[in-house]
Amino acid sequence: MLSTHARQGSGLIAAGRPADGVKAFQEGLALDPDDVECLLGLARVRLMEGALEEARGYLVRLTGLQPQHAEAGSHLAFIRFKAGDRSALRQLRAAASSPSAGPFELVNLARALEQAGESAEAGAAFKQAALLESTSGFLRMEAGEAALGRGDAPAAVAHYQAAVEASPDQYLLRAYLAKAHAMAGELEKALDQLSSALQMGPTEPALHEEMFLLRERMVSFPEALAEADWLCERFPENLRYMFWRGVSLKRIGKLAEARPVLESVVALSSRSAEARQALAEVCFRQQDLAQAQALLEDALRMDPLSAAVAVDLGNVYLAQGAPDKAEKVLTRALGMHPNQAPVHYNLALALAAKDRERALTHARKAASARDPSLRVEAEKLIAELAVEPPAPEPPES
Repeated sequence: MLSTHARQGSGLIAAGRPADGVKAFQEGLALDPDDVECLLGLARVRLMEGALEEARGYLVRLTGLQPQHAEAGSHLAFIRFKAGDRSALRQLRAAASSPSAGPFELVNLARALEQAGESAEAGAAFKQAALLESTSGFLRMEAGEAALGRGDAPAAVAHYQAAVEASPDQYLLRAYLAKAHAMAGELEKALDQLSSALQMGPTEPALHEEMFLLRERMVSFPEALAEADWLCERFPENLRYMFWRGVSLKRIGKLAEARPVLESVVALSSRSAEARQALAEVCFRQQDLAQAQALLEDALRMDPLSAAVAVDLGNVYLAQGAPDKAEKVLTRALGMHPNQAPVHYNLALALAAKDRERALTHARKAASARDPSLRVEAEKLIAELAVEPPAPEPPES
């Protein structure tokens, strides 16, 4: 029979309050060091947190009291598996296939299968564990996190939705459900869940970070700027937040405000190609081509594999009337990224006056781009290149 503290701790864990649950278990052990259920509860929480050695200590004490405890044996096998003992997977399979197996034996097997690259079997094990204890927010969170990790958006939504229903007042669960909806492309549903989470935890920076990223994805740039402003006001020295604010200002056309922000990020971040590229775009739009060129050449030295930086630098060279330089940098980028439609398009522009046939070849490849606006521009360029230029007038005799 569960002790009062073990029952309280389990209830708090199920409600998504692991820190309070741990406190209840620890109080129970202070009264009775041999309380098996408190030892087990602490081990479960530490395993979820990744504190394997601490979990192992509780489990060794538990199995000293009950050597045949099935769940504790499964947890210890999982810890051995994490330490590199692949033979422990056999014990985990055996524990999970036992008629008396509980949800945690299945969760341990699922965790190990995920690490072994057996994602489909892991997903089935997580699903079976959740069915055995369908109201457990703890188990649903584990299953949802694994589904997110393997890119299974429908499974992640299902698990996190059940976790939210089990613990509706836990804003972090809603944030994870929002992440799952976003992975599934359900952006309005993601926004609903993240907005609810922010109402519950309005001062939680992680929620504002997620909202910034979601607003960016939804092309809601003024709203993204509001989140970046909130973060910068509270963490003025955080370079990532400064960068987000500068990019947001750029995207809503406030170039004069964006430039000093991004200049500060570049000055403070000596190896950030991304910051240099963003500042270069501002300079380009302000017709400061020399500064844009210098920034992009720096960025390309820092990140020579970046197709995006190469495309931007090619644009600068074209704007400066240097198509040969553009051709050189874009040809190099194409060698590393042969299927990148923007590289093909810009290379076609660079070649248009020099080699119409090659330009047409690249423009046609750009016309298969996923980006509809790029497809339109590529089709226009194809039409222009397909028209033969007029023959030169013969010289007057």
